[in-house]
Amino acid sequence: MSEAIGGPVNIAVIGCGRISASHLDAAAARPDAARILAVVDRDIALAQKAAAPFGAHAFATIEEALALTAVDAVLIATP
Repeated sequence: MSEAIGGPVNIAVIGCGRISASHLDAAAARPDAARILAVVDRDIALAQKAAAPFGAHAFATIEEALALTAVDAVLIATP
């Protein structure tokens, strides 16, 4: 949620292709507004690499990420 109503939005990012780096960088620039909670990619190694700087969970399926009750929003970074 926004700072005024309880803190950053917990985001699950779906997809670890080229564009995802821009989204992840934007979230890192605004830790007061956004927190990367989970990263999903079919290639679990890519998900783990993208998730590591944020201390986020890495998953191979969307269903696993959505099982986290703390997820507030999903950012779809796929073609």
